[in-house]
Amino acid sequence: MVHLAQNDPVIKKLRVALAGTPFADKTYLVGGSVRDLLLGKQITDYDLCIEIPGGDVSLSEYLFSGGLCSSLQKYKNHNIISCNMQNCRLELMQTITSHSRTIEAEFGTLAQDAMGRDFTINSLYLSLQDLSLIDPTGRGCNDLKTGTISAVRDPAICFIDDPLRMLRALRFQLTLGLNIETGLWQGIREHAFRINSLPIERISDEIFLMLEYDLAPALELLQDSGILEQLSNPLYRALLNARQEGFSLQDLFAFLPEQDGVNSGFTTYIFLLWLGFRFGDFTESAAAGSSEAQSFTTALLQSVEPILLIPLKVQARIARIFSTYLYLAERLNEGKEFETALLFALDYLALDSPYLHQLLAWDLLSCFSEDRHIAKVMAVCRQYLQESAAHTFPLRGEDLLAQIEKSEYEFMGVYLLLLRLRWLQNPALGADSLLGALHQLRPPKIEPAALRHIREMLKQADWLWEWESWKSKKWI
Repeated sequence: MVHLAQNDPVIKKLRVALAGTPFADKTYLVGGSVRDLLLGKQITDYDLCIEIPGGDVSLSEYLFSGGLCSSLQKYKNHNIISCNMQNCRLELMQTITSHSRTIEAEFGTLAQDAMGRDFTINSLYLSLQDLSLIDPTGRGCNDLKTGTISAVRDPAICFIDDPLRMLRALRFQLTLGLNIETGLWQGIREHAFRINSLPIERISDEIFLMLEYDLAPALELLQDSGILEQLSNPLYRALLNARQEGFSLQDLFAFLPEQDGVNSGFTTYIFLLWLGFRFGDFTESAAAGSSEAQSFTTALLQSVEPILLIPLKVQARIARIFSTYLYLAERLNEGKEFETALLFALDYLALDSPYLHQLLAWDLLSCFSEDRHIAKVMAVCRQYLQESAAHTFPLRGEDLLAQIEKSEYEFMGVYLLLLRLRWLQNPALGADSLLGALHQLRPPKIEPAALRHIREMLKQADWLWEWESWKSKKWI
């Protein structure tokens, strides 16, 4: 422990800076910083507490004025001051009487500060003066040695003070390989309802860290603790159905396409929607059209929103991918010809096509589509992805417009589809520039109503669902 602390560059710099100052024997490394140091993990965030009234302010000003840290920022609601030192984050606060979110904090002793914290393993203090380890609860060192997460005080008080501590306990078990003590686990189950009092931002931050670390066991922890049921009953029931059917989420989620540009965080969002679709209570609400697919996707997104804060731009991208997947699922379900539609769908999604491949792979692995030629679909997907890996933009927009004129607009519908698909695969172009080119067309042999319809389809990106109606009107 002493050896690790002595060789840590930030701790070394702080000890030199504080030597001979009033802060020297009153400043401690605390919380997760000490815990991770004892576990042999690299530290990038350093939590400091100062046993001096207003010590957080005076020490931060001392460090800043001496050029030892930068980017001072005060969080009024949490009585914390943060700054940067050697590309690491420092958080400073004075020792306080309570860490409760419901009680205004006042200056307190080191012992009072420790008794107000969440878990014993986070209530260890390292003196920056002599690197001595202080364990005010008398249980922190032993709990860390035995790999146990236990509350400093009664779990009920712990979770009333801050319900987020329930999620933190789950995350520590998942990411640190520790075990939640029996009494603490029971307390989580009894007080799971309190999680609804928290803002979504705090909930989302904790859950995303869990899902990003290891999705399948994270979901199972959230379910077994009762927290998932409180936050999202539809997602809870979908997960319950999956486990009752004997499916291993670990095996399902472990299957990822070997494709550049696939983001693990984004894949998590897609997986949660697929989980709701595959195992949820609204599986039978098969989408039969664009509006139905959009409504269905919206319902799935709403089941995820209580646990993860998804940016609006990301939601739009997810909806685009998932509604396309629902279109293909509906065609397979109805036994319709699908290969042409699949290739158009892959082209339509362009750089997002690996996620469609992923959704279909999960279908196959969960035996959801075993009688629907899903293996053949997967083969088409794989071939497409292999061929598109070195894909370059085949034609300029002007070339495609020239082809439309050359054919005297006989196949204008399909050309416009190709124009949209290929145009949008060029990062330098976009929907607006495509519509601009389209508005310049004055086709003499196509009904104005058809042209208006095509323009509208380009705006709404619903052309997949209109494939049959386009053919019936002989626009394609």
